[in-house]
Amino acid sequence: MAKAVEQQRKLYINDGLLALSKAVRERNAEQIELLSMKKLQSAFGGFNAASDKLDEEQMRGARENYDSSQKLFRNMMLVSIAGGVVGIVLLVLVLVLASAQLLRAILRPLNQALRHFDAMAAGDLSRAVQVESKDEMGRLLQGLSTMQQQLAATVRSVRDGSSAIASASSEIASGNMDLSRRTEQQAAWKRPRPRWRK
Repeated sequence: MAKAVEQQRKLYINDGLLALSKAVRERNAEQIELLSMKKLQSAFGGFNAASDKLDEEQMRGARENYDSSQKLFRNMMLVSIAGGVVGIVLLVLVLVLASAQLLRAILRPLNQALRHFDAMAAGDLSRAVQVESKDEMGRLLQGLSTMQQQLAATVRSVRDGSSAIASASSEIASGNMDLSRRTEQQAAWKRPRPRWRK
């Protein structure tokens, strides 16, 4: 299309304007009239028509490019919005999972500690406290384990002491019984014996 416009322009310039300029220089009135009334108008009409077609083609191409860019822009906006929504959904999902994990990391050891406290309150000091981490909750469970061991040692010490006291009490009671029996026997020997009358 641009080549056709260029050909029509060359034809208008070479066969029209330059030829008219030559005729004017030569003062050829017949040639001036022929060129200015017929050939120049015809050449300009062809050039103008080709130029208009080129303008229309360029406008059509520009409209197509504009429409294509608008469509691409809309598609990119939709993709961006969809990407943003997917990103937000993923972020919320990650936050929910992280929150659940955090709650589990806090509540599981805390519930374990509460179960051990309940068992200790019920008198069961035999359950071992499992310490699986070194964070704050792990330190809490470690403290609970140490407290349980110390309490069990105290209970054993009291039990051993009470067993020793019971054994000593039993020995004292046995000694008292033995002493009481011997005292009775001695008292019985020292009593005056009744005399027999004859």
